[in-house]
Amino acid sequence: NAWDLVVPECVPEHRPLRAEYEGVVIGAGCSGLAVAGGLARQGLSVLVLEEKSIGYGASSRNGGMVGPSFHQLGMVALTRKYGEEKTKSIMRSGLEALAYCRELFEKHHIDCDLQLTGRIRGARTKAHLNAIVAECARLNEAARFAYEVIGPSAMHRHTGSHASVGGVLYPLEGGL
Repeated sequence: NAWDLVVPECVPEHRPLRAEYEGVVIGAGCSGLAVAGGLARQGLSVLVLEEKSIGYGASSRNGGMVGPSFHQLGMVALTRKYGEEKTKSIMRSGLEALAYCRELFEKHHIDCDLQLTGRIRGARTKAHLNAIVAECARLNEAARFAYEVIGPSAMHRHTGSHASVGGVLYPLEGGL
């Protein structure tokens, strides 16, 4: 497997198993290890279970993308289902999670090469662009979600394609 040539094997320190743990985390990816580390820093005994090696799954194979990615949730549908306050809380949680990650990496000197380079979402029609911008405005009102509307020439500069009539740049998205 070519992937095995690029990603160094991380061999954890094996310790004897205890009879009981105060917390058990399944999965040694970015999320699982962040949770386990947080529990351990609170003084809890934690067992992390991983079928493969640390970071084997999505944490090392999906490009390590980070960011709130709110556009997939849809404010209107969520508000209809959960109400306005719960929906705003959900949206703020995405930004809080990103802030938590940034603080975690800095505080514990985790060198994961975090780069918030932004992500672009293109629109093929004016109606699609208007819908994306309207959703971003709702997100900004609910959670101070940062975005920038970009026109066709900027889309071409960013993507090399003329397929979009414009789009939105999400600056708080990136990779690690």
